[in-house]
Amino acid sequence: MSYKTILVYLNSEGQAKNLSCYAMALADAHGAHLIGLTVMPSFSDVPPVETGTMTLIDDLRNAFRADAARLQATFEKKNRVQVATTEWRVGDPGFHDVIETVVETGQSADLIVACQDDPDWRNEGFRDIAGLLGIQAARPVLLVPYQGYPAAPPQRIGVAWDASKEAARALFDSLPLLKQAKIVTLISVRSYAERDGAEAAQAKQQDGDICAALGRHGVTWAFSPELPLEEGVGPTLLAAADRHSAEVLVMGGYGHSRIREMIFGGVTRYVLQNTKIPVLLSH
Repeated sequence: MSYKTILVYLNSEGQAKNLSCYAMALADAHGAHLIGLTVMPSFSDVPPVETGTMTLIDDLRNAFRADAARLQATFEKKNRVQVATTEWRVGDPGFHDVIETVVETGQSADLIVACQDDPDWRNEGFRDIAGLLGIQAARPVLLVPYQGYPAAPPQRIGVAWDASKEAARALFDSLPLLKQAKIVTLISVRSYAERDGAEAAQAKQQDGDICAALGRHGVTWAFSPELPLEEGVGPTLLAAADRHSAEVLVMGGYGHSRIREMIFGGVTRYVLQNTKIPVLLSH
């Protein structure tokens, strides 16, 4: 089992080199075809320029073409011998949102690679869409930190496990990565109260079943029960991933509604904003 088609979405020159190299390393490791994608600004998306005036959409899209050419050159630059085949695409959303083009292109991919949102980035022509992509894409999305890119496919992986359907889907969507890793640690965050009673017995059975299933796939696994920190489940997951030296964190996305996540925060939102390692998100 491996990924055979990987899509990498590039929306910034500053991120393009490292993100392309990481996606290429993944493609090589899986013998996959790698598609590089950037998307033109939508006709309905006209950002302000530094003077405070509005940029004409035609000027914006013409400027984008030069940016897209530089992104393509970065994506296609051969820094080493590569196994994967590649192709380059420039999407045009017309009056639709940029994310729709990324999602539609990604429907035929086994994995979508994109960049974590940069909170200091305000270039609306290449909008950050990591959070939305994670919940709208029909495929697993591997979000890579905008700082501190990894250099190679992960050998140590953490899986946020709570026996939910979102967690199960994320785990099996990540199997190609898990099978190539040296160790996979299931991180289970449960309070003392959640470890007693009938529901706890059922959860223990589910934990055993999923570990056995991983073993049948040839995955070397460990199970790490965690008590939630006072700061919440999100900080607990990231702290546990760091303690286990995880190079990727796998998790199911948005167990609550997207609106609730936006207003009140939430585990997924916290992790996406604060992670220092790639996060494979499946919704």
